[in-house]
Amino acid sequence: MGDVFGVVGTDTSILQLLVVAWLPIVKDDPSKSGKQKFANFKAAVWHESFKQILKCLRSKRKHGGWVECWDRLQHLLFPIVPILLVDYEEKCVMSLIHGVMGKFPCPICLVPCDELHNLLETWPLRTCRDSVHLLRKARGKSTKAKREKKLKLKSLRDVDLLDVFHALCFDRLHTHHEGLWGKHLWIELQKWINEAGRQAATEIDEGFAAAPRWQNLNHFKEVMGVSFADGTKYEDILKLILFVAHDILNPETHVDMFAALEVHTMETLAAGRATLDEFSRLMDTYIAKSGSELKNWNFPKHHLAVHLFDNIKAKGVTRNFNTKPNEKAYRPLKRSYQLRTNFKQVADQVGHLLLLLDLYHWSLVSAWIRYRLNDLDDYNARKEASTLDDSDLDLDVDDAVPDERVAPGPESSFHIKLGSHQGISSINAIQQAHIEDPAIHQFHIKLNCFLNTIPVITQNGCVALELGADTVTEFHYLKANFESTVDFWTSNDYLCCSPMFHNALRYDSIIIRTKDGIIFGRLIFIFTCLVGDTSYPMALIQPCDAPIQN
Repeated sequence: MGDVFGVVGTDTSILQLLVVAWLPIVKDDPSKSGKQKFANFKAAVWHESFKQILKCLRSKRKHGGWVECWDRLQHLLFPIVPILLVDYEEKCVMSLIHGVMGKFPCPICLVPCDELHNLLETWPLRTCRDSVHLLRKARGKSTKAKREKKLKLKSLRDVDLLDVFHALCFDRLHTHHEGLWGKHLWIELQKWINEAGRQAATEIDEGFAAAPRWQNLNHFKEVMGVSFADGTKYEDILKLILFVAHDILNPETHVDMFAALEVHTMETLAAGRATLDEFSRLMDTYIAKSGSELKNWNFPKHHLAVHLFDNIKAKGVTRNFNTKPNEKAYRPLKRSYQLRTNFKQVADQVGHLLLLLDLYHWSLVSAWIRYRLNDLDDYNARKEASTLDDSDLDLDVDDAVPDERVAPGPESSFHIKLGSHQGISSINAIQQAHIEDPAIHQFHIKLNCFLNTIPVITQNGCVALELGADTVTEFHYLKANFESTVDFWTSNDYLCCSPMFHNALRYDSIIIRTKDGIIFGRLIFIFTCLVGDTSYPMALIQPCDAPIQN
């Protein structure tokens, strides 16, 4: 097997996530709650509704259907449903099992309810053929009690089912972040830290507050009081806890790190499975030492990680089956609900329901039209730029005039782009403004020495900067494009170097490629320096892997 990549879409806001139907939800009835017949009825409603959604594809499933694609060619396509992505409770409805109270609570395999904590064992997978065979045998029994007894052998319900077992997927959001971590391990960790004393809890909070701010990473002032949060915040706490608590707790192997990878190889899959095994052994040790009477670790979301790497091999990386993007897809519906309904019995008001879906459809059509117009504008711009480049070939060098739309400025290139322009200052003014900063001490001497090591600059002789005459332009923002060593695509980082970013210092840490190899460091000062008629983008950094000299 080669690398397992994630699905790359052209425009995630338009092409990847679409709401196509609204499934009915049977309201809970206190007089019928917990009764077998009512639970079967709710499951039957879901399956019959889902069949109606797939009804239009029924004629195409065996022989396929001809579809004209973007290349104007007819393609024979066969519709399938490879991924069903929901929380555990919905998985139980889809797979028609009894759920957490059944003898076999997993919707994918037949693990006994008292072995859910054991991640080292493998169990037989559920199949549609076996389930249908058992269902027929049960329906042949003479009494309802005998039918239920037969079905409970595999925790099945007496409802006709679809073959969903292989389509059900591991979901990081509900299984790890809001499940095993957020509702179990994090609570246990808080308990042990608090028992270690107030000083330990204070150190954890101070560590999170001191963590560098980063794009798409929540910044916490304190976490020891967090008992409820959304999945993204739990995920970010999980990302940082090992670094913050490394001197308070013993380090543990990080299973979710392997689950989050966007490219997998045979080596990473093997390492992930080994990490999961190690996690299981550590959990067994913890359960034995903490006492089983204090906490029951036999719950489904503890077990579901067993199927994680099988899902990755079958369906790609977990980014392909993550419920986070699905929940974002509901935002247009939420806005329409807030602006156009009276918030009362919306699901029962067919007119309001159809209006919401129509508005969602109209917004998608508008977004698609805008997407095509933007695509046309980009095409025309590239075509015009190509025409200008061709015409430049006929000009003399002295007559050539640079086009600002094509030629980037000195602070911009494919690799980097500087932003948050702070104005032009003399070198002397920069030193006076940072007179108490030891990193800027003798800045002009350091800069002068560095410039004289660059052959392009010194080809016309050595450079001698003047404190009052020579100028630099300070910037507080840097965007860097680079080739990712994870998925080999062009990625980007947004770096800040500012004394005041959201009322706090922000000097981001960076990785620097030097002639002697890669080192870690921190941005101190981003600027462009004018040498002659040419402006050069530069950065003053504090190296973390080299001795600091005054």
